[in-house]
Amino acid sequence: MASGISVDDECKKVFENFFNGKKDERYICFKVADDFKSVVVDHNVEEKKEKNPNSCAADPDEEDTCIKVDHLCEKVKDDKKPRWVLFDYEYSKPDGCKASKVVEIKYCPEGANIKDRMVFTSTEKALNTKIGFTGTTQ
Repeated sequence: MASGISVDDECKKVFENFFNGKKDERYICFKVADDFKSVVVDHNVEEKKEKNPNSCAADPDEEDTCIKVDHLCEKVKDDKKPRWVLFDYEYSKPDGCKASKVVEIKYCPEGANIKDRMVFTSTEKALNTKIGFTGTTQ
């Protein structure tokens, strides 16, 4: 908590459900609350298997990933606030087995103001420690 901002307990609950095999979400977004007092769950999106008729993806996992990324971009495109996103990346191994990894994406748009950027950067460790995330960060 180098920034003095706490992490809401709901963040840990949502992460535990997401990470421990109860993945009903495509991804989870966390953000600093507007009052700069805590990190909160911005939104978490439930899994929906919808086919895109215009997709050129040969692999269903690849198409599902494209749907997740498109949905994520749509949610955050007009907001200038930084976010942490835990993304469930599903893929097929060369032997055909299905696998997935949870990847943390740090999203800090160019239009974010200096205070938001500084608080975002100095709060990341507190968030990861509170929720227990030790995975890959992009």
